[in-house]
Amino acid sequence: MLRDAGRETSSQSDIGVPTPRVLVCARCQRVIASTADRTEMAGSHEHPFVNPAGERFRIGCFSNATGLLRVGPSALEYTWFAGYAWQSEVCAGCREFLGWLYRKGDHRFHGLVLDALVEIDAN
Repeated sequence: MLRDAGRETSSQSDIGVPTPRVLVCARCQRVIASTADRTEMAGSHEHPFVNPAGERFRIGCFSNATGLLRVGPSALEYTWFAGYAWQSEVCAGCREFLGWLYRKGDHRFHGLVLDALVEIDAN
């Protein structure tokens, strides 16, 4: 069953153990992250933002993500997380824009566009 990546959903097996869930690229279905990798930044996993061009994004923060390619240079200008440099990330399968890698010293996380992802069972 497909679900919106931003919603808190849970699926359980017959014995009550949560079924692993993954987030896939909505365009090509490539696995990008696990729901287990959700993390909080600035007190929340999910954040609504508007970039300087007026585009609106609803991002989720993830400690780990795979299936991504970094595009372009890192920048501190217009960062949504103070002190964190960002770099754009696209799906390694179809090149769809999926979010940003944020770095500050040794700490890093992915800010992924939730509307560009679909949450599914890992099985």
